[in-house]
Amino acid sequence: MATQTVLGIETSCDETAASILRGSLHSAKPSFQFLSSVVNSQIDIHRKTGGVVPEVAARAHMQNILPVTQQALHNAKLKLKDIDYLAVTSGPIWIMAGASMIGLGLGLNNNTYMVAIQAESSWSTRGIATGAFIFSRIFGQALGAAAFGGILNAGLSRYLQGEGDLLTRILTPEQRASLAPETLAPLMQEFSHALHIIFAILVALALASLAIGYRLPKGRGIRR
Repeated sequence: MATQTVLGIETSCDETAASILRGSLHSAKPSFQFLSSVVNSQIDIHRKTGGVVPEVAARAHMQNILPVTQQALHNAKLKLKDIDYLAVTSGPIWIMAGASMIGLGLGLNNNTYMVAIQAESSWSTRGIATGAFIFSRIFGQALGAAAFGGILNAGLSRYLQGEGDLLTRILTPEQRASLAPETLAPLMQEFSHALHIIFAILVALALASLAIGYRLPKGRGIRR
């Protein structure tokens, strides 16, 4: 069966990457062989801004995409005319829609509880109640981040037990690109399993939040 050569370009976040694969794209069970993979990390750039800034990231992608692609072609001993298909990062609408839904839910939840707490507090204690609410919300976010890391690390530790060098390679973008697919696949499965656990916890928390909201006092005027 004829094989096809695919050039994949990644520019979705803080890394500019290009990889070249060759395989039977149209077979019943497509399989591919990695010919080259080049990753240019932007971590040092975003460390200066304290996180990923889309405009800064986009500018770095524009600067890096050509040399990264040329290096990937050079490593694979191919020219651009040898590429049959091009795979690029696209379709951010679903990511934006999902993030917007999360933001909408957070906004409705936070504002609803804020109004309810202030309505049930006297004028003299309203500032204290509002401050306690904001503190509790930040504290809960910190607990959630810690729980996320704990669940994810627990899953990965089962696979990485005694593999300290592999863990170091995973955390380094340049070395991670050199890992074989059969090494990365189990890691991705563990990661996916951890995310499913977190989604189940989120559903439970959403139901608990709904129950608490339902029990908020009804029909009372705002205290003065």
